[in-house]
Amino acid sequence: MLSTSLRVSMPRLSTSSLSSSSLPRRPVYLTAVLKYLATEVLELVGNAVRDNKKNRIIPRHVLLAIRNGKELGSTI
Repeated sequence: MLSTSLRVSMPRLSTSSLSSSSLPRRPVYLTAVLKYLATEVLELVGNAVRDNKKNRIIPRHVLLAIRNGKELGSTI
């Protein structure tokens, strides 16, 4: 079982300091960040699968990709 956790720290803001125009932007920003992270991880996993001469992604490939990735390995 793969037990890695990714922690994204977001600043806590009180609702009184937020304007009504900034509230709709927060979910869009979070969605963009998650999409970027998923794209990066899948690209690295695809490279790991190709390096191991396999056709399917297994959890071991995900682990190898994250550990061997420059940016991802240092954050986790």
